[in-house]
Amino acid sequence: MSADESRKRAADAVLEALRATPTASTEAWAERFRRQMAVVNGAEQVNATGERELRVGPEVARVARELHEGMTSQTLSFGERRLYHALKSAIVSELAAGFHVSQDEATRLYEVAAAGS
Repeated sequence: MSADESRKRAADAVLEALRATPTASTEAWAERFRRQMAVVNGAEQVNATGERELRVGPEVARVARELHEGMTSQTLSFGERRLYHALKSAIVSELAAGFHVSQDEATRLYEVAAAGS
């Protein structure tokens, strides 16, 4: 499988995770944020220049989907809103690279998938 095919397959998996219906959470915001950060921190890796970067995959997309729900109902803490925007940006960049589309088109793909459509 070529790198291009691999990236497209990864982008497809991210979209699929975004489309999934999030499970309702009864956790307090601090517990929820701690759990979400554990997922994100587990997806970070150090690149060749020693910088940390987020490896976007289905787990990260599921966290973003959960946060997207909170954004629409306005129930997120300040930290969760910051995390949401950071994850959305990373996912949009991954979708743009995986599908060879513009950032605007990738943002549209993200919004449609996260809305559950």
